[in-house]
Amino acid sequence: MQLNYKLSIPSFLISEEDGRTVHYQIKIQNQNKEWVVQKRYSEFKKLKDSLTQYFGDILPDLPKKKYITFLVGKSDQELDQRRQELEKFLHVISQNERIINSGQFQSFLNLTQSKIQVTILQNFKFGIRDFYYSEDLLIILNAETNALSRFDAYIQNIIDDEAIVPVGSIECWEHSVKSWTKKYNSQAICLYFHNQSLLIGLDNGMINYLTILPGKINTSYEIEQHQSRVMGVYLFNQLIYSVSKDQNYRVVNFQTGQLEVDYHHNYELTCLKFNEIRNCAFIGDRNGQIMIFQNSSKLITLDFNDQFLRDLAVDPIKNYLIGICFYTGSTIVYDIGGIGQEKNTKKITQFKNKDKSRCVCWSSSRGEVFIGNSDGTITIWSAKDCSPIKEYQVHQNEITKMIWNEDASILMTSSKDKTIKIICLPKRWDGEIIIEKQKKSLDDIEQWDQNN
Repeated sequence: MQLNYKLSIPSFLISEEDGRTVHYQIKIQNQNKEWVVQKRYSEFKKLKDSLTQYFGDILPDLPKKKYITFLVGKSDQELDQRRQELEKFLHVISQNERIINSGQFQSFLNLTQSKIQVTILQNFKFGIRDFYYSEDLLIILNAETNALSRFDAYIQNIIDDEAIVPVGSIECWEHSVKSWTKKYNSQAICLYFHNQSLLIGLDNGMINYLTILPGKINTSYEIEQHQSRVMGVYLFNQLIYSVSKDQNYRVVNFQTGQLEVDYHHNYELTCLKFNEIRNCAFIGDRNGQIMIFQNSSKLITLDFNDQFLRDLAVDPIKNYLIGICFYTGSTIVYDIGGIGQEKNTKKITQFKNKDKSRCVCWSSSRGEVFIGNSDGTITIWSAKDCSPIKEYQVHQNEITKMIWNEDASILMTSSKDKTIKIICLPKRWDGEIIIEKQKKSLDDIEQWDQNN
């Protein structure tokens, strides 16, 4: 859509408090109303920096600051010249439909006033790598993210092989009460849980297979599946699917121990998603390739052009496959077709998220892509026009996992900052204000708190 407002900067004001701070008066007009938004030069710069992360170098230049005027102040003539240049900057970017539809631009002009609610689960001992959530069960995978602390723990474990100085753990909470904890002397990286079966992929290449009953671990044993960090695990029809930094994709029958698939790739494998209806594994690597496997057959390889695939999302309703690249933020949406048509997968669209994208979720009903970033922000994109709708600072460190609940419009995120956030999104977007409720959880789990 086009911007239905006329923008201008007719004047500027100098703060009466310090006699130096300059506010530029942005007038926003349409047929029905008119209002003024005050912005400092630094806010214009912040807007440009934020837009540049998504739209690259297509933005016009802002007027440059001069060192001497920073020291002695600016004349009215210099300020008026800057006002004109800022007005030109706004005029140019408002001609770009994707920019005017972005959350950054809408927020800058106070065109919207939406609210989201963020609830916090906190006080965990380690950073959170992965988690599983259902109405009455929360499983949290913790890992020591400090390299020096991990090294100290490894040394202590070598010196005393009977003692375990943990660098990772799994915690199980049932009905708001922590029921059990299991510690590891290797980082716990990823998990899969379904119907009492729990898989933990470890940094040393092992997979810990557990069965759990209410309040306790029933059985636990380790499977020597890989030689280095396990990056993804899944269990389906007695088969354990896994990928690793050792470049291997393996499928083993956990009852017979038989290795069903042993595929060695040219690059590190970084992510795994499995679709049970299609009986297909979707695998990403560090060189920008996505492979689709059915049993031991590789159906197709999709190329991201030498980029580090960080995460994948599969939509079984609209038959979409979404991949994100870590370093560049490049995001590609594929149409994988109906069941049995995976070989005909084709690219639908591509857009650029901010650098160092880590995880992705997809909402079929909203047509929105949610991307968790290394700086602790989440970016919400419209798949319809490939525009960033909103960006929120949710965590203080890298986002490691996101789970989307379609029915409740709830996005759950975890981070190395030792918190889980439960984000209640509005049914439709009409604003940008974030509200953090200082309670620990939603009503059904409001007693959950960890005080290690």
